[in-house]
Amino acid sequence: MKTGVMLLASAIGLAASSGVASGQPNDGQAQKMKDDRPHHMTRVRSAGACRGFVILPNGYAVLSGMSDQRHQAGEAPAHHGNKEEMSHAPMADKKSGQQRPTAPMGKDHLMGLKHGDNVQMESSRLCVPVDEKAGTQWTAVSSARSLQVNAKSLRGNLAHNSRSNEGFEITIMDGSKPVGNADVRVVARMPHHDKNMAGGHGPANDPDAQGMITKIAGKGRYVLSNVDFNMGGPWLFEVRVKRGSETAKAYFAATVGQE
Repeated sequence: MKTGVMLLASAIGLAASSGVASGQPNDGQAQKMKDDRPHHMTRVRSAGACRGFVILPNGYAVLSGMSDQRHQAGEAPAHHGNKEEMSHAPMADKKSGQQRPTAPMGKDHLMGLKHGDNVQMESSRLCVPVDEKAGTQWTAVSSARSLQVNAKSLRGNLAHNSRSNEGFEITIMDGSKPVGNADVRVVARMPHHDKNMAGGHGPANDPDAQGMITKIAGKGRYVLSNVDFNMGGPWLFEVRVKRGSETAKAYFAATVGQE
């Protein structure tokens, strides 16, 4: 009997140590991991999946490896600004001839995937990582190998419902050379908020996500001075760099908080 008790205690000890060694969190650790994340976001990543936005071959994006609970709850974006401000960017986009992904609602623009899926990467897909913590600088990813795009916030951590809207300085290099005198536009959108618009809505000053015009600020430097975020959560930014008849694209993603 004594020997049986000792063997049982030993087995319990081994099971407990095995749980620690395998990295399984106890209740306190799990709570801390949960509390470190923004309240509206949860991780669902699996090994080998992109955690962020995956750019699909058709130009649309799917949120991968995480979920935004506000999207699941169907929260609608707030609209700021006047009608003139909201209609300006789409008119400018039509004049430029820039194209954006188009697909009738009800069609499978996500190519069989769903937002929140653990999307595995393929050669035809591009992963744009999302850091769940607030940041002020980002390095874009692009399928154009020589294109290097970096962005930084003009006003600190990004926030929605901000009294002074957000802005970005964007630096663009082609290899080691600054890209000057280019037509640079930024498309900001929430791809996972696509219930009413394939591709997801844009900010309040570009709700149809047609693209916001930047101004040249120096050698290879461009400034986007006004982005009126109408929701918090993960946002995808597409930087379109047009030189002559050619347009290259780069992408970065950021988490927008609340002021």
